[in-house]
Amino acid sequence: MEDLQQRIVKKIEEINGPWILQHVIGSVKIRTQMCINMGRQTYLFLPLERERDRERERGVGEREGVLDSSLGSSSHLGRQPSQCFKKDNDVA
Repeated sequence: MEDLQQRIVKKIEEINGPWILQHVIGSVKIRTQMCINMGRQTYLFLPLERERDRERERGVGEREGVLDSSLGSSSHLGRQPSQCFKKDNDVA
């Protein structure tokens, strides 16, 4: 799993944008939600199976789900996950 995360992070660095993240992970099967911090930007990974279904229901573009570091679980809030996306990098 560590090698997979490193490859994903490298690809994200090339593209450099959380809005393209869904397309990057579209070809990779991620089973758990991860919040990866890279310098000034942090990227939120959601489980693909559920995220694709949500995209179909609401349309691509909204971000949903926050990593709860204390419990290691996810709470889906339907709003900006401020813990993962810093305001100065927000494009919404």
